[in-house]
Amino acid sequence: MLEGEYWRMLSATLLHGGFDHLIGNCAALYILGMAGEHALGAWRVMVIYVASGLAGSLASVVTGPGPSVGASGAICGLMGAVVLILYRYRRVYHVRNKEIALALAAWAGYTILMGAIDPRIDNWAHLGGLIGGAVVAAGIRPRVVAT
Repeated sequence: MLEGEYWRMLSATLLHGGFDHLIGNCAALYILGMAGEHALGAWRVMVIYVASGLAGSLASVVTGPGPSVGASGAICGLMGAVVLILYRYRRVYHVRNKEIALALAAWAGYTILMGAIDPRIDNWAHLGGLIGGAVVAAGIRPRVVAT
C-alpha cells in the first residue's frame, strides 16, 4: 500500500489536482474556518483539520491504491465538525448559525453526490474525513457554552 511511506497520508492533503481544485478548497476552507473558529477557536479547528485529513487519507488508502490528493477529506471533516457542534449546541448559537449548519449539511451532501458521479473524485477520502471530523468534534466543547 504505502510501502512504509506513511508521511504520504498527511502530505497528500497539501497537494491539489489543479488550480481550480486549489481555489475551490481555499474558498471552502475560508468559509468553514470562519464558522469553526467562531465556535471552537483556532487550535481546535486545526486539530480537527489534521485529524480529518488523516482519516480521509486512511479511508482512501484502505479502499484504493493510495492516498488521493487534496484537502477535501480535511475540509469534509471540518464540515462534519461544524454541523455537529452547531447542532449539538443549537441553544447557544443563534438562528443564523442554524441556517449555516443546514447549508453546510446540504453542501456535504452535494460533495458526496458529486463524488459518486465523477470517478476522479475520491469519495472515500470525503467520507473518511467527514466521519473523522465528526468523531473528533464529538469530544470537543465549543468556546461558548450555555450556563
